[in-house]
Amino acid sequence: HGRKRKLAALERFEEKEKNYVDTKLHTYSRRLVDLCIRHHAGSLILAEQSEKEEAAKEDVFLLRNWSYYGLKQKIAYKAHKAGIFIVEE
Repeated sequence: HGRKRKLAALERFEEKEKNYVDTKLHTYSRRLVDLCIRHHAGSLILAEQSEKEEAAKEDVFLLRNWSYYGLKQKIAYKAHKAGIFIVEE
């Protein structure tokens, strides 16, 4: 009885967590692209990212909904829009 109402607070919390992570991903990607623009960089090299992603997955203190692929997508989109070439190694 009332399962939907009782779980509403939990669903709101999960949504807030997702929104927070998405906002941070947008903020960090924008800062990185702004840094490249400020220093007149023509390309951005993302090196050894797979090792860092694996190490971060083992850390229990990171947010569960942190999306490294989403961060890469946001960086690539904003860099392409600014005319910066992305190189992934």
